[in-house]
Amino acid sequence: MVKLNRSVAQLAVSESRALGLGVFPACCAVLLGLVLWSAPGHAQAADFVFSPAMTQHSLSSSTEVLVDSSKALDFSQVQQQPESRWSPVLSETPSFGFTGDTYWARFTISNPTSEPQQLLLEVGYALLDTVKLYQPQGDGEVLVQEAGDGIPYRDRIMDHRDLLFPLALPAAASQQFYLEIESTSAMQFPLQLWQVIEFYEDDQYHIFWHGLYYGIVFVMVLYNLFLYARIRDRVYLYYVLYISSFSVVQLTLSGFAYQLLWPGAVAWNSAAVVVVGSSVVLFACVFVQRALKLGEGFPLLKRYLDVIASLATVCLVFGLFAPYGLMIKFATALIIVTCASILLISYYVWLQSKRRYAALFVLAWTMFLFGVLCLSLNKFGLLPRNFITEYAAQFGSALEIIILSYALAERLYDAHRQSYQAELKARTANETLLEEQQRHSMLLGVTVRERTEALEQALKQVKSLNVELRELSTTDTLTGLKNRRHMDDVLQREFLRASRNKSELSLIMFDIDHFKQINDSAGHLAGDQCLQALASAIMPLLRRPPDEICRYGGEEFLIILPETSCEGATTVAEKIRQTVGALSIQTDAGPQSLTISLGVSCFRQGKTSIVSEMLQQADDALYQAKAGGRDQTRVAEGSV
Repeated sequence: MVKLNRSVAQLAVSESRALGLGVFPACCAVLLGLVLWSAPGHAQAADFVFSPAMTQHSLSSSTEVLVDSSKALDFSQVQQQPESRWSPVLSETPSFGFTGDTYWARFTISNPTSEPQQLLLEVGYALLDTVKLYQPQGDGEVLVQEAGDGIPYRDRIMDHRDLLFPLALPAAASQQFYLEIESTSAMQFPLQLWQVIEFYEDDQYHIFWHGLYYGIVFVMVLYNLFLYARIRDRVYLYYVLYISSFSVVQLTLSGFAYQLLWPGAVAWNSAAVVVVGSSVVLFACVFVQRALKLGEGFPLLKRYLDVIASLATVCLVFGLFAPYGLMIKFATALIIVTCASILLISYYVWLQSKRRYAALFVLAWTMFLFGVLCLSLNKFGLLPRNFITEYAAQFGSALEIIILSYALAERLYDAHRQSYQAELKARTANETLLEEQQRHSMLLGVTVRERTEALEQALKQVKSLNVELRELSTTDTLTGLKNRRHMDDVLQREFLRASRNKSELSLIMFDIDHFKQINDSAGHLAGDQCLQALASAIMPLLRRPPDEICRYGGEEFLIILPETSCEGATTVAEKIRQTVGALSIQTDAGPQSLTISLGVSCFRQGKTSIVSEMLQQADDALYQAKAGGRDQTRVAEGSV
């Protein structure tokens, strides 16, 4: 079976690399095969006859099931139930999805040998809440053993991550066993009968594969943490959180978490699958958004994943206290939707961008999401529980980690190659320049002077362009006024000068009243024309060279008045307000009139400590002017 599954995994990888979109149909084919594999193969249960040559045996064909929807039957009442209530198991793995009923299972084992036998019964699903094994004795007594994650780990019959029960078979006799199973998780209870030594020998192989998987995860967590520490790209951090939370889910599903991490935390062990599983969905959505850069080229897809991440956050919080039976259904459905969504999004982005890293991303997520999909469908009872469905998520995530590691290596290689090409180009350019200089040194003096003059002319042009560029970077292109960047520099300089010289400094902040209505009714072109006319009207009112006006943002403006008292600033503000109110602006949409609201703040020696305080005071005064009815000037409290 191990070889078979290893071949299936290798085939999936090779086909994905070769065919791209052919992966998804291949996955569907495997799913179909698994569904067909789960088809009924027998109609009635038969006693199992023990043989000393047996190493392990599935008891599915020997098991009958009784469903107690009332959850009121005890063992003696179950024994008295009519045969018509007992149904044979019709699949390789007894699996009934999520249900709140109590399930009773019975099977009979015959020991034809003359020696008593000691066997192990493995109930191969570690998340069952309570499993009780009843073994009637010859004297009328009943031996009861109990296991499950609904009881403290220390109370288990056997110290093992799986649910194990030792069975004692009398010599030359048949023994009937009953199982009482209750669980809020998926109701599935694959029953395997083992020789004791053979079980522990086989278990070593399972521990090896688990150790190999978690070793890969641990190494990749450290590797990506180092990358995050060096590169400071959060995509690596989200990837670490994603694979770490998924590995914790795998530890919980396999029983290792309850055995090694929180053996006494019964309530948390039940909630862990929902809480940590929801965190997997949350970090996966954030990681996919960052890795595929959905915010830049695919905003709708980003918002869609934001919705899923929000649902995952809600599920994570409610999973701490809401009923597990309800939340595990919601979490499992959310995982299935997320798997399908991320798979389709990955393919769509790949087909749109045609980038190599996107193709590797698609391949990696195809492997992983197919594994998670198999596991989720298995928990719903839609797929049988077997080696493939139980370990599909681990196989898929291990392949994903390896492929994404290759993608990261490819990304680093591309960056190194681009850096090398740039260095080579620069070296070639330097060599060409050196040869050119040597050649020039051999030319006549006149030629040298001509080239020198040409170079000087070019430098002048560059300087002129730099000056023009610097001017453009500090000028608002629409109004011709200085922009906010220039204002920040000037205001900081004037504030320091006022603080040092104990001089006066005033600010006027104003914006246009109801400007949005002009844009909505007359159009944005008319709004732009209004802004231009307003700037042209105000500029002549600022006659002193130190006075500065800038466009602060949108329809908001700021005036810096060095060496100006609060009274003078108020006078200037009123003159500006009256001038703007008298304007009749001709626009393409017809004449427009404007009013403005103004806020004045002033520097107070010893009380105003930072620039932002003056700006805040001016902004508060502007807000008061608007709240007071607009078309007026307000002075900040404490400025006069």
